[in-house]
Amino acid sequence: MWWIVVSVLYAARGREIDVEKATDKSEGERARRVLYDEATTKRLRFEAGRQSHYYNLANVSDHRSYVGGAWEKIGKLQLDFLVQVGLRPSHKLLDLGCGALRGGVRYVKYLNANNYYGLDLSQHLLDAGYNKEIVPAHLNTKLPREHLVEAAGFEAADRFPGVKFDFVISVSVWTHLTIDSINACLAQVRKVLARGGAYYTTIFEPNSDADVGKANRHTPGNVVTYPRQDPFHYTISVIDELAQTNGLVLTHINHWNHPKAKRPAHAQNHVTPFIERHGASGLLIN
Repeated sequence: MWWIVVSVLYAARGREIDVEKATDKSEGERARRVLYDEATTKRLRFEAGRQSHYYNLANVSDHRSYVGGAWEKIGKLQLDFLVQVGLRPSHKLLDLGCGALRGGVRYVKYLNANNYYGLDLSQHLLDAGYNKEIVPAHLNTKLPREHLVEAAGFEAADRFPGVKFDFVISVSVWTHLTIDSINACLAQVRKVLARGGAYYTTIFEPNSDADVGKANRHTPGNVVTYPRQDPFHYTISVIDELAQTNGLVLTHINHWNHPKAKRPAHAQNHVTPFIERHGASGLLIN
């Protein structure tokens, strides 16, 4: 998976997993066989479209495993990456798709009090992260509960009115979104990104130009991605076009040592000196 930097929002429309018909073991595990009540499911589907296994989440018995495991390793990786690209304790950080706070716990420890904000589709994961991770670590004095908000989309400007963010991050979010949803996410991020701010997010790229329209198996991680179903892969040229449409500058970051080879990218407001500071070819994270 690869990093990029950008900003926009729309309703997510992906592939819903049918637990009973799931043939791939990992699909069955993601679906979990637990469901929201009918009214909640209907509301979420209406607001955000048919998006990923989150719709099957009713409660969290093991929140660390549910968000992908490797809790300590990936949490540290996320913080180390942001510090490397310039995050400082005084900055305000928005975590899109923050889940059960695998990265959030470390961000809260690092940042000054009240500087971390998170949006996620699942209230259950937010509750698990706060009650089982933040409170036991005595970090609740640095993180007001109202800074963690359930949202079917990426409407940070509505949920956190008046707040501008120096950094925005989303890890393993765009990999589950259609191109319209990514464009929409960028539009929303653009509204809350501070002057000089940066948005870091991860994508899967196809293995080659010839593989764009096919299923692609990625190593390491052995993840299979698709052009028209979840998990998705996208070319950098497609993402770059979306960034430009939204007045952003895209920088492709090659690797960040993620065990599933997700590539990060970075997009920044066009009025900032990002390209001058980091070089037009972007950052290479080894």
